[in-house]
Parts: sequence; C-alpha cells; structure tokens
Amino acid sequence: MRAKHAPKLWLLLLMIYALRLGTCNCSAHVLDDFNDNLKTAWQDFSFPVGPYANIAEQNGQFKFTLQPVGQPIFSASTKTSETFTLQEGRTVEFRVDLITGLGADSFAILAFIPTSSSVSSLAGYGFSKSTTDILISKGIGKYFYNENPVTPVKNDNVTMVLSMTVKNGSVILNAKVLDKDNNDAVIFEQTAVDSPAADVLSDGTDSPAAPYLGSGNFVLMCYEDSGTSQTSYEVTFDNAEVSAPPVVGNTSPVIADVLPIASGNFLPASTQISFKVTDDKPLPAANVAVTLNGTRYASTNGLR
Repeated sequence: MRAKHAPKLWLLLLMIYALRLGTCNCSAHVLDDFNDNLKTAWQDFSFPVGPYANIAEQNGQFKFTLQPVGQPIFSASTKTSETFTLQEGRTVEFRVDLITGLGADSFAILAFIPTSSSVSSLAGYGFSKSTTDILISKGIGKYFYNENPVTPVKNDNVTMVLSMTVKNGSVILNAKVLDKDNNDAVIFEQTAVDSPAADVLSDGTDSPAAPYLGSGNFVLMCYEDSGTSQTSYEVTFDNAEVSAPPVVGNTSPVIADVLPIASGNFLPASTQISFKVTDDKPLPAANVAVTLNGTRYASTNGLR
C-alpha cells in the first residue's frame, strides 16, 4: 500500500499559481495534424533488438505498432522541427489526441524530453495511459502518480494534456484527459510538483532531484508492458499541439544543485565546489567561470 502524504502549504500555493498562470496568453499552434500522411520532422527511436516497432503516419493519424519481444520495451518519435523551453514564469502545454489504444499493456505516452537527454533514457516529464493505468513520470521507475483507477478512464477518442509551469525553480505538472465525445469534458486531472529538492514520489526515488529546465522536445511513445501479454501493442495519435509563450531573448542560465550550501560554515580547505548550469542555448564549458576569494577559475585552471 502506498503511503499518502498531506499536501503542504507551499505545494498548494504552487498549484494555485500554476492554475492562474495557465490562463496567460500563450502561442498555441498545431505541430502536426498528420493529414498529409507524410512523416515530416519526426525522428523515430527503437532499441536494436530486431524490427519490433512500426511507426507510421497513415490515414491522417500517427500509429505505433509494436510486436511482443518477451519483455517490456518502448518505441518513440521526437518532433524535431522546434524545441520548447521550461523557464521561470512560463507555462508550456503539450496535447495530443489519443484515438485508440489496444489493451491494458499498450501505453500511450506524451512527453517532454530535454535536448540534453536521450529519449532512450526516458529522462523527462511523461504522461502515460492505457485502458487501465495512468502515470505521471520523471523517468524510468520514477513516478509522481502511478495508479489504476477503480473506474477506468476512457482510452479512445480522448485528448491527453500535459502542462508544465516553472515557479521558483519548481516545475508544476498538470495532466488531464479530455473526452472528445463530450465537448472536451475533463474526465481525469492530476497535479504534481517537481521541486529542486528530492521529492517523495509515488514510486521510485527522485534522483537526480533537480527539475528538468531548459529546452526540450515534444515526444510521442508507445510502451509495451510485459511483452508477453498481447499479440500486438498499439496506440494511435492525432493532432499534436503545443501552447507556449515566446521565449524572452537571451535569458539567464539556471544554476542549481550548488554545493556547499549557502549556510555551510567552518568547511575544510579541501572542500570542493560543485553546481549545475542549464540554458536554453548551447553553453560551452569555456564560458563558465567562478570567482573565489578574488581568483577567477575557468575550464583552463581547475573548473571542470
């Protein structure tokens, strides 16, 4: 049985902020309606275990068909025509229509994968559902939400929505399922917060703890759970869309995971300084420097 934790005040405030920010004027556009039946600016990924996956744009839709391989496995396709940036004060919303999913072990996944990560690692924010289960994830085995609702959430002709809002260094995730047969009524909604600290997850360990900030891609996936339970694992998508405000030009890099902490005192002279820097644009190591006791350190004299 999973432990349930009472929400803290800061979590509630972040959620309220996200809902308010979600009403901002964002630039919404269709990434691909798949009507031309030509796969344009999609980069497919499959593991090298034989031709088990077929990802096809056909009949005005985007269909994944995976053959059973005797173990859990997935295949993905990344939209490469543009990237989207998670940065302070912005909301990025991904959405896609799930036309159909075949069986309890065929998971449709809508994801934000940072440009610094490989899609094979699943390191990013994902919203997944099958006929029985729903998950909000940060990576393989890292779930903010992992449930099979007593009353299964409709899995055909629905819209999957994943909104990501950055506030005070945290990423507020809001996942929704809309019923296209009922005027886009919300039939599922769940919010989670990925803070700079290690968060308590529904399943797994939040390590590394830092949220995914900076640029990333719109990614669609099909995950076959088990790999032995069905003769085929299939999901069919349509109408990939994104809403995001324009990125402010030349925004500052994000510095996180700074050690030692600001309140650290009486540390030995051998103590090392470490930190992470992320940006929405390439950031060469030669452009990063630290000044310590009047001495400037860069990649040429001790910073690595």
